[in-house]
Amino acid sequence: MTHHLFETYRPHAGQQALHNAAARFTAVCAGVRSGKTFGTAREFLRRVYADRFWKPGPLHYWAVAPTYDLTNVQHDALVEVLSPHWRALVRQNLKSERRLELTGGIVIAFKSAHDPKTLVGVGLDGLWMDEAARVDPEAWRGQLRMRLSDRLGWALFSTTPQARNWFYEEIWRRADEADPERFDPQFASVHFATTANTALPHLAAEVDQARRDLPERYFAREYLASFDAFIGQVYEEFDPATHVVVDADLPAAFKEVRVGVDWGYRNPGAMIVVGRDGDDVWWVVEEIVRAKVAVDSSHGNKTWVDYAKELHRKYPSARFLCDPAMPGHLRSFRAVGIPAQAADNRVAAGIQLVATLMHPSPETGPRLRVHRRCTHLLAEIPNYRWQEDDIAAEEPVKQDDHALDALRYALLTKPHQPGYW
Repeated sequence: MTHHLFETYRPHAGQQALHNAAARFTAVCAGVRSGKTFGTAREFLRRVYADRFWKPGPLHYWAVAPTYDLTNVQHDALVEVLSPHWRALVRQNLKSERRLELTGGIVIAFKSAHDPKTLVGVGLDGLWMDEAARVDPEAWRGQLRMRLSDRLGWALFSTTPQARNWFYEEIWRRADEADPERFDPQFASVHFATTANTALPHLAAEVDQARRDLPERYFAREYLASFDAFIGQVYEEFDPATHVVVDADLPAAFKEVRVGVDWGYRNPGAMIVVGRDGDDVWWVVEEIVRAKVAVDSSHGNKTWVDYAKELHRKYPSARFLCDPAMPGHLRSFRAVGIPAQAADNRVAAGIQLVATLMHPSPETGPRLRVHRRCTHLLAEIPNYRWQEDDIAAEEPVKQDDHALDALRYALLTKPHQPGYW
């Protein structure tokens, strides 16, 4: 039956290299929209049916991803491959139970690696880890690897890179024959860029647009699948001559105003006011950065509630997007009528968004500009640097970044959808 799953499939060169890899542990590192997930789904099923040819008894497999939402991508890719032969191959598709049962005693379960301690159960004949570079390394080291031992199971890894982290060191480099200290013939690696996907004729133009729109390091990671480490200045796009503005440069009105809030007491706290104009350019127009300020009670001294009230009067339509680490502080804001919500505080995603908005395009220039009165923020930007003692972390040095944190909260957080309040 395996050949029927491939009869209308025309793999590109990168996908074909994956199918040609005979190693027990095979890793695919490829650009976004390159066809890595679709190709890996086919290779996963090819290996499953190869096992069925020689292994007796029930067969058990896992499809693993960083979150359950991402396992849905794996599920849908497998369903797409199986669908032309659904009646012959599929016994039950129990999506609500995260389980796909194939004829011939084959069970595929879909598992989140969010909490590695939950990855317990039967021995496995094989597994597919998608977005592997984003998975907690303990999921592989402490749980998944041992589940393959008793049944001599295999593993497929598909991902875009996340710097030189555990995936690079423990999986990818072990396939490098030029590194005799690490090389293990049980491992193979396949690399291809987004442009390898020739099935989508428009993709080349999309990649060219992304090359113009994105900072170089993000383009290299996402579209070229580069492992290049993030070192040096975080916001290397920043140029005072381009990004710093005065009153005369500001638009007459904003479509939207947000206030990012980073709590602090011994370390300074910060409020950053940003406005979005009709061309979707963000303008940082005001900052409040203070140390030793309490939230709502300080024996006659000004509090963060007081500062928030002032900003709310000045910008009545503004939403206050606050560090979610202090839910009691949010309640203090809401108690006095400040429209506060917990911010999206993802660091990597926030940094990428800020860097992308700073990145000047030939058509529009940068989509993030900072008023020169925001002196704390302007001082933090050029001094914000990647950790250089741990380049695998792809994390900035946590120092003098309070205004930048507030800026991230303001820009990254999406509005609430009323149905989910």
